[in-house]
Amino acid sequence: MLETTHHWLPIIITFYVPLSFFITYSIAVENKHVEPGFPYISYTGTTPPESCVFGQLLNIGAVLAGVIIYTRYRQSRFHFEKNQNNENCQNGQNSQNGQNCQNGQNGQNSQNCQNSQNGQNCQNSQNGQNGQNSQNCQNGRNCQNGQNGQNCQNDQNCQNGQNGQNGENGQNRARKCLLHLNTAAFITGSLTIFGVSLAGNFQATNVWEVHLVGAFLAFGVGFVYMILQTIISCMSVSLNIRGNSLCIRVLRIVLCVADFVLFIILGIAARLSISKGPGPGISRLHWSSDEPGYAEHLVATISQWLVAFITLIYFATFYEEFKHFQMTAPQVTPRTPGNSVVPG
Repeated sequence: MLETTHHWLPIIITFYVPLSFFITYSIAVENKHVEPGFPYISYTGTTPPESCVFGQLLNIGAVLAGVIIYTRYRQSRFHFEKNQNNENCQNGQNSQNGQNCQNGQNGQNSQNCQNSQNGQNCQNSQNGQNGQNSQNCQNGRNCQNGQNGQNCQNDQNCQNGQNGQNGENGQNRARKCLLHLNTAAFITGSLTIFGVSLAGNFQATNVWEVHLVGAFLAFGVGFVYMILQTIISCMSVSLNIRGNSLCIRVLRIVLCVADFVLFIILGIAARLSISKGPGPGISRLHWSSDEPGYAEHLVATISQWLVAFITLIYFATFYEEFKHFQMTAPQVTPRTPGNSVVPG
């Protein structure tokens, strides 16, 4: 089923994760564990029983995100390697054609040399006729000039071939760069979903240090993943990948800029709110508008929610590209007692 319906995964996760947040938020508000409004996402799942639901739902979301990240990695790798192989085959054919053309040209040059020698012999046999000798000299000179012109043309062809080779080398370097960027994006994406799992299973009020590491991986490294995917999208325009339209590329750039701005606002507002409040003896889970620093706290929490939603919207942009290919189910191949693969 996943072979032909995998393109729905980016849409599913875009709706699934916010629904998970609202479920745990509702449970936390109902049990009066947090104040209504905009608490931090992690605060809605830090106290039992919502902490159990929060961790489980985020684990499922991390698995879905992992499938999407791996699918994106294999899709990009397929296009980059396919175009590189096609170019190598074309280069091999051009090399063979170029060799044949060179052989034909050498034959023509040999014939020109023979004609030139015949012209000289004819000139020697008619030494008595000065007028004819002058004409023969002129003909010989014209023949030599023609040969020089052909040599100039050969030099120009060699120069054009060298320019084409330089262009092909540049394309090969670009494809190698794309393959390296694709691998780096897969690694950063894997770290991102690992951070989501850490943040969901190590609650903020229980193991703060581990939760902070998970949040950094989920939001900070997740932003790096978005940047890498945007660079890959813009660099692979010449490959004509279906679904990688101009609108998708512009949307991804806008999402990266918005995510960066909100991430900076989140860091500054969170630091300011902690320095001002919420006041002695008051938990941050019950930060109300009457306490100092609440305005900065509200800016930080809203920014965090928006950063999370922007990341999910970015995943949704993969939908258009995922529609144009299908996955292949893994094949099981038996092995003989000698640990060699049985041919199919």
